[in-house]
Amino acid sequence: MSTARGRRRVLTEAEKEYYRRQRALARRRKAARKRAYQARAFVLITLILICFLGFKGLSYIANYIETSRQNAVNAMQDIDIQRDHSSIDVTENTGAAMSDAVTANTPGDAASDASALGDGISTNLANGETGSASPTGTDIADPTHVLSNGRYLDITKPMVALTWDDGPKSSVGNHLMDVLEANNGRGTFFVVGERIDKDPDEVKRMVADGHEVGNHSWDHDEKLSKKGVDYIRSEFDKTNQKVQELTGVTPTLARLPGGIASEDVKSTLTMPMIFWSIDTLDWKTKNAQSTIDAIQGNIKDGDIILMHELYDATSQACDTVIPWLNQQGYQMVTVSELIQFRQAAVAGGNGKQYSAFRPQPTEAAPATEAISVTEAAPVAASEAAPALAAESSAAESPVAET
Repeated sequence: MSTARGRRRVLTEAEKEYYRRQRALARRRKAARKRAYQARAFVLITLILICFLGFKGLSYIANYIETSRQNAVNAMQDIDIQRDHSSIDVTENTGAAMSDAVTANTPGDAASDASALGDGISTNLANGETGSASPTGTDIADPTHVLSNGRYLDITKPMVALTWDDGPKSSVGNHLMDVLEANNGRGTFFVVGERIDKDPDEVKRMVADGHEVGNHSWDHDEKLSKKGVDYIRSEFDKTNQKVQELTGVTPTLARLPGGIASEDVKSTLTMPMIFWSIDTLDWKTKNAQSTIDAIQGNIKDGDIILMHELYDATSQACDTVIPWLNQQGYQMVTVSELIQFRQAAVAGGNGKQYSAFRPQPTEAAPATEAISVTEAAPVAASEAAPALAAESSAAESPVAET
């Protein structure tokens, strides 16, 4: 069809249909491209989300595996120590251990042990004397009342030393220190060197709060008494170094794994060896009431009480025992304080294990005149009064591994 110049040509129906189809096709192609773009975006977002969740999941799994591994290692070490406890032949070792426990500090002992703890114990006491309000009604001008490790003690009244082995274990140890603080008490914690890195803050708190850190060897080797002198020396030197680097204080007292001392141990270990007069057997019973009964049924002035820091049952027992001791008039002191205020002559390298420090009934005046009115003063071994005894636990409790 022809048209005049400048006039719009009228499309035929066929042409109109063709253009309709082209426009529809273009719309479909555009919609298809949009859907393809959305699909690609969805896939990309999904992949990013999967990668993110996968990374988080792998991190969680890795952390879970590491936590499980560490828990398993800790559990195995606890089992090893408990196995050490139960593997000691009590029948075989009872005589050896008990024969080494000192029964008394005679005048001869005082002379032979003139080196005693000396400056070590005095330093430990002085470091803890941060000053504290005296107990209600206490006249601090009274020469029998002495400031030691942040609280006042009456050196004429009964004293006992609570000790815990095998730590640190913060879930137990921190609670014990809380209960001791609430009852004006201090304790001695014989730590295993290789365990310190797991709870370093607890060990720092022991020193900061006026408790005593003792040396219980590096890894609680149950066969220590059968090893050579170099091995024995390293077991205690490494632990002393670890404690000193962490706290600035070096332990002055040692306790042997199981309390068993060979001739090599006796000649090699220069630190005084501390035994016990009451063995609660908490490692064996793991029963709070049994531990309570062992203490309440046997406690005497000057006792050294053996417990272990590993067990919740021990912590529960101390919730009862520590306030009870306070109510009964027993002052809870560190082992070094017990030695200091009983003016006992002790030393290392002499083969002796000290199990208790009893006051001897005597008409003589209490040996307090050389002690500062308000602060614990070091007592030289050569000046120690022979009337104060370090008593064996042979007749009081069976040997058990510690």
